[in-house]
Amino acid sequence: LHIAATIRPLVDGEFANRIPLTKDVVKEIRKKVADVLNTFGQEKGYNYFIDHRSYKDQGKRLIASKHLG
Repeated sequence: LHIAATIRPLVDGEFANRIPLTKDVVKEIRKKVADVLNTFGQEKGYNYFIDHRSYKDQGKRLIASKHLG
């Protein structure tokens, strides 16, 4: 899953300064997105589960690929 989003929060209708993207912040965003998508899918009767964890954290011996194009 590839997501593009701004890292500048809206404050009083204007974009504020960027927030630092640490690994912990990225993991938190990925978990929140996965939770929303999984809840939506379950409510709509879809049979899928999105795991926000890395392959390594899932215990899989796969290598993540780079996006080309």
